Amino acid sequence: MRSSNGVTTVVEGDLRRPGEILDNAEVAEFLDFGKPVGLLLVSVLHHVNDDEDPWRSRAEIMSYFGDMELLEPGLVPLADWRSQPDDLIRQDLTRYNVVAGVACRT
Repeated sequence: MRSSNGVTTVVEGDLRRPGEILDNAEVAEFLDFGKPVGLLLVSVLHHVNDDEDPWRSRAEIMSYFGDMELLEPGLVPLADWRSQPDDLIRQDLTRYNVVAGVACRT
């Protein structure tokens, strides 16, 4: 699958081998790592086999942020990220299935 509309691009890759994705010529041409870049890994964990150790520790997830400064409230369950007291957020059994964090270069 390949698609491009000027603001998005799609390349085929294996998230377990991020170097190959980042080395892709289309990715290198499209992304400017001197500017903010967002990374969303949504609904991918269930595609990784159990024997490939899909569960990531907090330390492994934190490593994605590299030397960037993690903004408050840090790496937390998604429902806790900047939620307001009146927000109706229900995450009983799935509370730790999704974590979120935002970082910036200092």
